[in-house]
Amino acid sequence: MSKQIPLSQPFLSEIEAKYVSLSVESGWLTQSGKYVEAMEMCIGKHINGINQSQSVTTTSNGTTAIHLVLMALGIGPGDEVIVPNFGYIAPVNCVLMCGATPVVVDVEIDTWCLDPLLVSEAISENTKAVIAIDNYGALANIREIKRLIPEHIIVIEDAAESFPSQLKATAGLFTGDFVTTSFYANKIVTSAEGGAITGPKNYLEKIQSLKNQSVKAKGTFEHIDIGFNYRISNLHAALFAAQWERLPLILENRVRVFNHYFESLTKAGIEFESNQYPKYINPWLMTVRLTNHDYRTEVIRKKLADQGIETRPGFKPASQHAYLKGKIKVSGKTKNSTTLYDEVISLPTYPELSNEDIDLICAALKQALTS
Repeated sequence: MSKQIPLSQPFLSEIEAKYVSLSVESGWLTQSGKYVEAMEMCIGKHINGINQSQSVTTTSNGTTAIHLVLMALGIGPGDEVIVPNFGYIAPVNCVLMCGATPVVVDVEIDTWCLDPLLVSEAISENTKAVIAIDNYGALANIREIKRLIPEHIIVIEDAAESFPSQLKATAGLFTGDFVTTSFYANKIVTSAEGGAITGPKNYLEKIQSLKNQSVKAKGTFEHIDIGFNYRISNLHAALFAAQWERLPLILENRVRVFNHYFESLTKAGIEFESNQYPKYINPWLMTVRLTNHDYRTEVIRKKLADQGIETRPGFKPASQHAYLKGKIKVSGKTKNSTTLYDEVISLPTYPELSNEDIDLICAALKQALTS
């Protein structure tokens, strides 16, 4: 196959170019521009609906969003934060950046998200928070986690892979005490780089200060604490505004891609499981667990790469990272995390991916599994 099919690419138009150009023409390139405020209003309305007890602030990316929440909560040395063993590594690193200890817990084999019962078993007197990742867009069972753990423990929902979930306002869908998001270039709606946090207003006021070097007052150089430069720019927010305006079209095309994948994989006779099938929540990245085959996923990925098809493996469990040895606590079993790492593969997913390309990918995957 001579054609190269990337894993992901942003779905851009003249509207994105127009809004970014307008930001440049306005002279406001930093966080003070109008697009930043508009971005925060859109995100807040979408996640919170009419819940006025919650507030929203933008950040430079999804990782800094998590770090800021932990800092605002006062997480530090001696504290423990429960995180999934299977998932993107950012939450683990953020806990370590605060000087606290990540306690990794296994995930459910069907949802690929934190197992609520195992979370409850990992609670100690030092547990201050739980970070639940919405892995590959499937919503973590946060309501069940909250039911099983003490009320004082904060649950942070890492919705980097699940936002926006639906086009309409989704008050009640995201259930973390704090919700963090990412708008990296491979996400459903992108600002190239960027993130956001929703949460209680009193904490968001602290976060807004922390992300701006903890300055005492705008226009001064007096600071009240250690702070960070974790702000988003007006240029990035302008890109988000255009993407948000085009969200119905973006989602429509992504749903088509997912539906055709399910159809094409089935027709090809490929045995697979997915936390996104048959009732996927968020058409972010088409990811499947390949079952009943003789090849390791890395061998399958190499065969696809030889055909010009870019893929990704499953997340490497935190418990298997050499640099984390002695820095994290592993609670209970890790079997499901290891199984998913060994068997999960992400396939090319983006709005402009054609049905013909999907058929080519599935045919190549079938060949890789059987040759």
